[in-house]
Amino acid sequence: AIGGVGATWNTPIETVRVLMQKDVSEGKAPRSTGEYFSEQLENGGIPALYRGVTPRAIQGIWQTIFMVVFPNLLGI
Repeated sequence: AIGGVGATWNTPIETVRVLMQKDVSEGKAPRSTGEYFSEQLENGGIPALYRGVTPRAIQGIWQTIFMVVFPNLLGI
């Protein structure tokens, strides 16, 4: 579980980064990071900043299990 939580702490930053990259790829002038954060908070509140957090948490949990638990079970 700690791996899943650790993998998700920066989700709001990643959400804003993806939105910025999307605008640039569409030829739009990029705005400041704060403007993207404000827009997301106004339109969807805190949950809007955590879009995609569930798959990232599951991936983090799986990676922790694979890299920590399995080697311990195998005595590696």
